[in-house]
Amino acid sequence: MTTAYKIARLTLDKISPLPDYFIPVRHLRGIGLTHQIWLLTAVLEGRVTGHKAHRWLGWAQAGLVYYGKLTMLAARDINRKAENDHS
Repeated sequence: MTTAYKIARLTLDKISPLPDYFIPVRHLRGIGLTHQIWLLTAVLEGRVTGHKAHRWLGWAQAGLVYYGKLTMLAARDINRKAENDHS
C-alpha cells in the first residue's frame, strides 16, 4: 500500500459519508466536489501513481478545504499519518 493510497483512503474516510450523487461515474473537470472525489478514487484504484498522484491529492484536498469538507489541519494530519504509517 503506497503513501498516496493511504492519503486518498484517509481523506475519503474523513469526508464520508457523502450522498450517493457525489460518487463519481465519469471524469468532470474543475474544482467541483465530484471532481475532487474522482481524483481521490483514481489514486485509490491505481490509475494515477507516483508524483502525479501526490499532485492530484494536493489538488483534491485543496478543493475539499474550499468546500468546507476538510480543514487544512485535518489534511496535514492525514498526510502525516499516512507518511508515518509503515504497515
